[in-house]
Amino acid sequence: MKNLKFAFLMLLMVFSSACGGDDDSPKEKVVTIEDFVGSWTATSMKFTNNANSAEQFDFIGSGGTFDFTMLAGGKVRIWMNIGDFSDEWDALVVLQNSNTMVVTPAEAERGTSTLKFVLTSTNLTLTNEDDSFDFTLSGEAEVSATSVIVLVRK
Repeated sequence: MKNLKFAFLMLLMVFSSACGGDDDSPKEKVVTIEDFVGSWTATSMKFTNNANSAEQFDFIGSGGTFDFTMLAGGKVRIWMNIGDFSDEWDALVVLQNSNTMVVTPAEAERGTSTLKFVLTSTNLTLTNEDDSFDFTLSGEAEVSATSVIVLVRK
């Protein structure tokens, strides 16, 4: 009888492990730097003052453009234009975890940025809660801001 109980328990364990469990759940795709390779253009780029959320600036809505091209290995070239202002720079992107990237410009004085990202096959949303922006657009000191950039793959 003891052997019969043991055999029954073993059969039960075999059937319960074969019928489902963690192996049946969909696996979350691991994002790699290669998933960002290609050219991207912003459809939205908004800055919000961290001290006063009513103060915002819509960069794309104000006629600005923001584009970047990512190469394999994480090298990126970024272009930004609005009115008479034009800027471009190179940087290196490193993924910190499944939803965070660190962008380190080639020019150290530009400072490193840590961005949260949401990536689909054709869209990319970047959020930087530790950004800064001159909401007066007059060259005054920038204030703490959150930027949200929505990009599409070209």
